[in-house]
Amino acid sequence: MKTRDATAADIDFLANAFLRAMRPYITAARGSWDQVKEDRQFREQLHLSSTRIILDEGNSVGFYMTHDEGHDLELHTLCIVPEYQTPRLGHGSRPANYRPGSEVQTRRCAFSSQGKSRCTFALSTARICRHQRDRSPLPDEARMKSPPVRPAAKDPDRMSIKVANRFHEANRRRWDAGSASWARRADTRGIWKRSHLDPSLALDSAELKWLNDVAGKSVAVLGSGDNQVVFALAGLGAKVTSIDISEHQIEVARSRAALLGLQVNFVRSDVIDLSSLADATFDVVYTGGYVAPWVSDLRRYYGEAGRILKPGGLLIVSEYHPFRRVWKRSPSSLELRSNYFDRGPYRFEAAPDVLYHAPGELEQFEFHWTVADYITAILASGCQLIHAEEFGDAVKDWEDAPMAGLPRSLLLVGRRDG
Repeated sequence: MKTRDATAADIDFLANAFLRAMRPYITAARGSWDQVKEDRQFREQLHLSSTRIILDEGNSVGFYMTHDEGHDLELHTLCIVPEYQTPRLGHGSRPANYRPGSEVQTRRCAFSSQGKSRCTFALSTARICRHQRDRSPLPDEARMKSPPVRPAAKDPDRMSIKVANRFHEANRRRWDAGSASWARRADTRGIWKRSHLDPSLALDSAELKWLNDVAGKSVAVLGSGDNQVVFALAGLGAKVTSIDISEHQIEVARSRAALLGLQVNFVRSDVIDLSSLADATFDVVYTGGYVAPWVSDLRRYYGEAGRILKPGGLLIVSEYHPFRRVWKRSPSSLELRSNYFDRGPYRFEAAPDVLYHAPGELEQFEFHWTVADYITAILASGCQLIHAEEFGDAVKDWEDAPMAGLPRSLLLVGRRDG
C-alpha cells in the first residue's frame, strides 16, 4: 500500500469518497442526510489539513488528513471507499506498536458500516497500519504510538492539497480582474486623495481612539485593498506596510502613494501566510473593512497578525458586522438568506465589479464568521482582548436589505502578550 500527495484535481474524488463512506453512518446517527451541507462542510475542512491519497495496486482507495503538530503528525480523518472495505484491508490483529495515550491521535474515523462492524486505521511513521476490525464499538479516541515524525520537505513545484490556496487563489484572480473598476469607483469618491490629510474620511472615530498616537510607529495593514486606511495612517505619521493578495491592487496603491508623496512599504502576500515578514516587527496591526469574508482560515489569519506584532503591540480588527451578512436581497423586508452559523464556503461566479454583484465567469469564495469566531481567533493569536465595540447603524447604497438599526461594524482590539 502506497500514498501520494493529493492535488486540486483530487478534490472531487475526496469529496465523493468521504460522502459515500459517511452517509450510512451519519444517517444512522442523525436520522437524516443533507448531501449539499455535508459536501460543503467537507470541502471547507480540506483547507485545514494536509491530505494524502492511499493507493492499492495503483488504485486510489482512500485518503487520510493530518495536522502538523511540531514533531508529530496528528491524524484527523481517514477514509477508505466502501468498495475497498473488505477483509483484505479490514482484517488483521492489532499492531504490536498500539499504545493508548501516544502522540498521534485519531480524532475522527470516517468509514461506512457493514452490519455493525467498523474500521479504523492509524498513521505509523510513513505507512498505514491496520487496526483491529470487529463488531465492538470503537473508543471515542484511539491512539497509536509512533516515533516522532517530521513532514518531508515540500517540493515547491508540486501543488499540495492546501485548499485554502484554491479558495484564496480564486479570490486573488477575482480581485485582480476587479481592481480596475474598484479603482475607478475610488477615483469618483476621491477619499484616497484626501485621507492622508483627514484620517476621519477613512477611519471611524471609534477606530481613531486607538490610532491617533501612531506617529513614528510601525503599522501593518492586512488586506489593504484601496489603501485609504493606509494613506490615513501614513498621514498620521506612521511607518506603514500595506499588505494585499492582489498584485493589481498593490500596483494601483503604489502609484497613488507616489502621487501623494507618501512613503509606504507595499507587500503582495496572502494574509494567512506572512512568512516574508519577521516575527515581532510591528507596533500595530490593523485589518478590517471587509477582509475576513474573503479568508478561509480566520485563526491562521489572526495568528499571523499576532506573530508579526511586537510584545505589547495592538491588533485592531474592524470588520463589517456579521449580523449584516445573512440577509436576502430585498428592498423592504429582512429574510434570512443563510443560517448565521453556516460558515461556508459560499461559491459564486461573478462579473468583475466586486461591489455590485452580477453573474459572470470569475469564481470567488466567501466565508461567514460569527462574532464568537472573531473573538476566539484573536485570543488564539496570542493577544488579550482589551476592547470590543459595535458602531454605525446606517445603510449604504450597495447594501441589499433594509438593515438600518443593525450594527454596521464590529471593532475588536487585542494586545499582544509579553
